[in-house]
Amino acid sequence: SFTNLPCATAYFTLALVYDSLMEETVALMESLSNNYSFVDGNERVAFFVTEGFLRMNGQYIDCDSEDAHSFFIGLYESNSFRFANLIPWLEEHIKPFT
Repeated sequence: SFTNLPCATAYFTLALVYDSLMEETVALMESLSNNYSFVDGNERVAFFVTEGFLRMNGQYIDCDSEDAHSFFIGLYESNSFRFANLIPWLEEHIKPFT
């Protein structure tokens, strides 16, 4: 699960593991989506938890819902919902609050 990425101790913070907020965000989204915590809705939960995480850090995902849906469904259907595939899209769509 996300809480075990990469597992060291309970006292490790994400800031010590990842180089940037972007990497933390992508790791959160990937892990929540791919670890199947729920019978249904893992992808929706991953997106909305990630949005909440970003908002707590002064940022948000700026995207058209249909474009986001198409992008994420494409990744899920091709079994390529992975860290490296998420970074470019999120870098383009994450914006700071102004």
